[in-house]
Amino acid sequence: MARVVPFFMITCLAWKYVQAEVTSYHVIFSAECTPYMDWQSVGLYHSWKKSGQPGKFTRLLSCSQESLKDYKWLNIMPTHVHPPMNTHHKGDWYPPYNLPGSVLHWVTHNASDSAGSEWVIKLDGDMVLRKPLTVEELNVQKGNPIGAMYGYLIGAHNGMADMFMDKEHQNFLSKVGGWELMHIDDLRTIAPLWLEYTEKVREHRASWHLTGDNFMTKQRPKPWISEMYGFIFSLALSKIKMREDGDHMIYPGYTPWSPTSADANVLHYGLQLKVGDYEWDKHSWSREDMLACPGKTFPLPPTVESLKGTPHEPKSKNIQRGYEISYECLSMLNEALEAHHKRYCKNWRKPSNADDPRISIRGGGAPSPNKAWR
Repeated sequence: MARVVPFFMITCLAWKYVQAEVTSYHVIFSAECTPYMDWQSVGLYHSWKKSGQPGKFTRLLSCSQESLKDYKWLNIMPTHVHPPMNTHHKGDWYPPYNLPGSVLHWVTHNASDSAGSEWVIKLDGDMVLRKPLTVEELNVQKGNPIGAMYGYLIGAHNGMADMFMDKEHQNFLSKVGGWELMHIDDLRTIAPLWLEYTEKVREHRASWHLTGDNFMTKQRPKPWISEMYGFIFSLALSKIKMREDGDHMIYPGYTPWSPTSADANVLHYGLQLKVGDYEWDKHSWSREDMLACPGKTFPLPPTVESLKGTPHEPKSKNIQRGYEISYECLSMLNEALEAHHKRYCKNWRKPSNADDPRISIRGGGAPSPNKAWR
């Protein structure tokens, strides 16, 4: 006689399978326990919850034991704390050490957290996640990860890499950064090399002029993008070829260049954006405690509708879509801030900050509906 399995057992087994599938992804990003990073962290976490991205989410937080004593926002999202590494290497002040340092600390000291995830999505704090990043959509396999293409990493192919590796390993170099989707085993493999080669690039004076870093000065001659080279060198030295993707992320303020970029999975607001007379730059808010009560939000860009009949009316559908993306990005950040304020600020009311001197605004009204890129 065939064995009859109760329906509830089938349901439970199916649910466990679904849970296993859901938790196989893990989104991580690096942050510091500062007001500037706090509002970005809240924005990213909120967008992750809304995006439908399966799996878990962890903030890798650089924070000293002394700072933790007065830090208010430790428990507002899943967080792994590690010691600050800003000056960890020979007193070299370089905050981006925290990124490879935090990843290495996470995979080394929080094995139970990282072990439960097969695929890791590394994002930057100044990002908004619009849609899930999945191995199926992006055709990712173990040993064959994917990341955003960063063309300015010219040191991958201009002779700079000769100072750090042989020709065989250079065949595995890719110009990638920003967001990456990779197998946890690949991340564990590269983590120590990522930090090690970030240190080496910071020390290798003869290589600095080949990095393509436009922000070096006589006062600060070491490349700010050393960490990005540490990352791509660690991949190459591990013989892991990361595929360059140029479509699934867009900077708000940019005009979409393809149907995929017009409906990008990731918005990266690392650069100044402009819509009409409106300008917004995250760096202008670096000293503002956006999470402190009574609570603040950002002035929004003008809508497409409000620009009609003005000199700034978009001249094409893809320019219009670029404006809509900027509006969506700031709206998501404000939505995250408002949710935070409603929870932590008593009798919170939405502020009116249209006269903020850091912003010039033209227009208003409701945002126009998203339209297909053309």
